[in-house]
Amino acid sequence: MNTRTFFLIVLVAASCNAQGTIRVWGSPQMSGVLRLWEEGFRKHHPEIRFHDELHGTASGIAGIYTGVADIALMGREIWPIETLAFQSVFPWKPTEVEVATGSYDIPKATFALVAFVHRSNPLSQLTVEQLAKAFGSHGATWGDLGVTGEWASKPIHTYNFEYENDKSIFFRHRVLLSPYRWDTATREFSNRENLDAGQLILDALARDPLGIAISNPHYANPDVKALALAGVAASLETVRNRTYPLTRAVYIYLNRDPQKKKPLDSKTQLFLDYVRSAEGQRDIAREGTYLPLVAPLP
Repeated sequence: MNTRTFFLIVLVAASCNAQGTIRVWGSPQMSGVLRLWEEGFRKHHPEIRFHDELHGTASGIAGIYTGVADIALMGREIWPIETLAFQSVFPWKPTEVEVATGSYDIPKATFALVAFVHRSNPLSQLTVEQLAKAFGSHGATWGDLGVTGEWASKPIHTYNFEYENDKSIFFRHRVLLSPYRWDTATREFSNRENLDAGQLILDALARDPLGIAISNPHYANPDVKALALAGVAASLETVRNRTYPLTRAVYIYLNRDPQKKKPLDSKTQLFLDYVRSAEGQRDIAREGTYLPLVAPLP
């Protein structure tokens, strides 16, 4: 998108700031479920219109801090740089509203992260703390993860998504408990031409018996095997009920001043209530990309 096109979109979006219009910026991957939410909501509130500009998740936060959007529709967690950009305009952080559970293994749909090893590796499961040791400790060996015998002294080779990718950011926060800690020896992957980074990661692991990788189960191949975490194997059901530790969530973000404790404008609040209601969560299940919240509002 060139600069002139971007500013034309901003002007159009700003002109839609009418009392009866909800302006949504953000993720095109969520367009299917957004359409169902809007159709379902308008059955109850036919007077409300929607103006959608789904140019990418990265555009969502910019939409709310520039005032051209009421809702940032994010298919993932907010990035630190996005929070920083928002706070360069406002002294508070964006308000976060969890609206769905991520997918189990659908590419580009906030899928659960799964640890894989080579099929020859004797491990079948790890704790989250052991996973942190593998990726956060330089020079870790398989003996550090409890493997005995000839494996014990062998080095661990780590594979993951590139450092600034949303999957890696989530992994560092959830597993390493830090936005910065990372073993510099980790081999990082990004998308390449028509190949997803998740596939490239597991293709590389298939050639390395000493490797451990974080990837999407969608790309598992016969030479790798998934590890259970904290005694729970990743599956559609364990992601759906959120017992799997590296299940992710899907969010909407809003610009709301917490100091003034003012309620959201009524139309936006009504829409959020619908999205998180049993009816809105059934829309998620019907669309099929993401998974409903475990306990939607009545």
